[in-house]
Amino acid sequence: ATFACGDDLDSFAAACRSGTSGIGPIPPERWRASDYADSPAASAPQRGGFVDDEKLVFPWRRFRVPPLQAQRMHPMDRLLFRCITRAIDHAGYRGPREKDADKAALPRAGTAIFVGAMGPGVDPTNPHALAFRRHEVADALAAAPSFARLPPASREAVNRWLDDALAGPSQGDQGDVSGSASILAGRVATLLDLQGMHMGVDAEAASALAALDLAVTGLRAGDFDVAIVGAISQWLSPATVALYRAVAPGLILGEGGGALVLERLASARERGGHVLAVIDGVAVAASGRSRVPSVPSEVAMANAARKAGATGTTTRVFALATGHAAWEASEREALSATFPGAAITSTTGLTGHVASAAGMASLIAAALAVADDGEATAVTAWSLSGVSACARLRAAPAGEAHPGDRARHSLDAAIVAMGC
Repeated sequence: ATFACGDDLDSFAAACRSGTSGIGPIPPERWRASDYADSPAASAPQRGGFVDDEKLVFPWRRFRVPPLQAQRMHPMDRLLFRCITRAIDHAGYRGPREKDADKAALPRAGTAIFVGAMGPGVDPTNPHALAFRRHEVADALAAAPSFARLPPASREAVNRWLDDALAGPSQGDQGDVSGSASILAGRVATLLDLQGMHMGVDAEAASALAALDLAVTGLRAGDFDVAIVGAISQWLSPATVALYRAVAPGLILGEGGGALVLERLASARERGGHVLAVIDGVAVAASGRSRVPSVPSEVAMANAARKAGATGTTTRVFALATGHAAWEASEREALSATFPGAAITSTTGLTGHVASAAGMASLIAAALAVADDGEATAVTAWSLSGVSACARLRAAPAGEAHPGDRARHSLDAAIVAMGC
């Protein structure tokens, strides 16, 4: 996966095993805090998990995209395409217009695409992001206790800064920019020349797991034969950092993304694909009426874990662990009650809080861990809207001894590739 701690699968895996963090100072080519001395961004943490956008080169020849258009693509679009194409290569499929006889072609009408991403953020370099309307920002701030505790002058400064950000840049040559999750999924389908269903999923930090839920459900139902699941974070800007600081102080933000290729276990083995892990179950649940919906709900977490079949035998859990003290305390309490005795870990210390890509970082790390030691592992995430999600991963069975076992496992969803 492409995150601050590793820009390919091998380096990300090495960072997960060694605990090497990619969090560091804001790169000077992005922005300098001194340039925003009079804005809330100046008092926000001057560290984060930044991706080197110079490495996000789009393979324009492969997709027959004019080089100027490829150069003008938003960095997060380039990141998503990079992750997905690498996952396809890792799975042993050939891409569009490729003629490698040693690789199978992706089923054109039988491949589905699910992209987890948050809607356009408050990014003054991105005119599409200005669709993040002023009243939505105001509602988010009003619901944040930490914002209410700020002195009146500080609250006014935040509001002035957001007004300026939402006013946007002057009209001019802004280039191609990132849009909503559904638009991103459509772009991927177009570039890959795939005719199956494609869908964007925005469930905040639970986006990747919610997208995985749709993919696994569709595979088991026979709606498609291959599912590509991708997730990316927002591209950080001074305005994004200022907004998150006002809503949730303590978060160290990050950038990144990743992708998985899923098939039914029986199909993957039939074509000779390498199975990295099997998804026993995945589910999404909501907290219902709650005094504070944004706090991780023990009820929602327990329901999602139960429906995913992750309770009772799971000994390792990858958690969201945002870095916000109150949220982390509530999350740990919910996880301890749902998975008693399980070891709780997280990738956030390596990547920063990567929002809609957080679940993808956890899924890839969990699949790597399962491949290493075979230990059943749960991945969890939750959103500010009160949603909790859970997936359970296990090692692929070496072989089924009886026909009944083959029938039982034939509909299992298998991770056959990961991409960054």
